[in-house]
Amino acid sequence: MWNAASQTSITLEDVHRASALTMASMDENFFKVRLDRTTPAEKRYLRGMAELRARPYRSGDIAA
Repeated sequence: MWNAASQTSITLEDVHRASALTMASMDENFFKVRLDRTTPAEKRYLRGMAELRARPYRSGDIAA
């Protein structure tokens, strides 16, 4: 947020801007690297978790 702030004090707008920049950086650097390393079976499992949406769920529900 300090880097996103345009003044010496941090505003709510700065927080929103920093949050967006941080999420974009995480998507590009942190999550993408990990997703690139997953096997096709792991990707199908992750897709299954995303499609269930309701939590908690059992591992068997995801596999199905």
